[in-house]
Parts: sequence; C-alpha cells; structure tokens
Amino acid sequence: MFFRITSVLALFFFAVTSVTAAENSAKNTHHFPEMVRASWYGQQFHGKPMANGKPFNMYKMTVAHKTLPLHAWVRLRNPENGKEILVPVTDRGPYKPGREFDLSYAAAHALGMVTIGVAPLQVVKVYRHTPAEAYL
Repeated sequence: MFFRITSVLALFFFAVTSVTAAENSAKNTHHFPEMVRASWYGQQFHGKPMANGKPFNMYKMTVAHKTLPLHAWVRLRNPENGKEILVPVTDRGPYKPGREFDLSYAAAHALGMVTIGVAPLQVVKVYRHTPAEAYL
C-alpha cells in the first residue's frame, strides 16, 4: 500500500514539474516566423555608449531594437543565403522608417549583408533570457 501511494505521489510530482518546466520554457521564448527589414551600423558609432550603458563595439555580435527588452536574445536568419545568428539586444533603434533591427558590423557580416546594407531577415525566435545555446 505504501509503495502505491509513493508511486502515485511521485508520478504527480513529475507531472507538475514537467508542466512547470514547459511553462517556464514557453515564457522564455517567443516564436516569430516573420520577415523584417534590417540594417547595420558600425564605424560612426564605435565606442559610443549604447542603451545598456556599455560602449558599442562594431566587432561584437549585437543588435538594436526599439521595443524588445535589453538583454533579450534574437535568432535571425538571412533567407537569401541561409546564414543564421543568435545575438543579444544591447541598444535601441533603428530610427529609420521601415527597419526593425540595426545589427552590429559583426552580426551583419555573419549574415552576409554588409555589402547590401539593408536586407530582409527572418526573426526565428526571441528569448527573454540568455539561452543555453549562447554559451556553446
């Protein structure tokens, strides 16, 4: 009898913690299979303070967005070449109409969009907190 009660309680606990982990994971990410226009910025802002208070480094993988929380992470894909990056939101912008993201030179280079300047990108996912894959 004791074994059955213990087994039932263990199954209940496992089910509750599994749901809680799934809910936490869902709260941490937002899926955006949406296309946006993005540009990049570099030399003219290199060393100047960003919205997060740190100096902008055009050679680091970062992105600016008007409303996403600072320190959120965004997975972006260039549909033209299939290249994909994972970058933190560290700044505010862009301020030109019709653009959703401003990428650092390093991020733009990784996506293969430096020469064209402005490109359509797919927002694959937005993470509210640093995703585990950012540490890989």
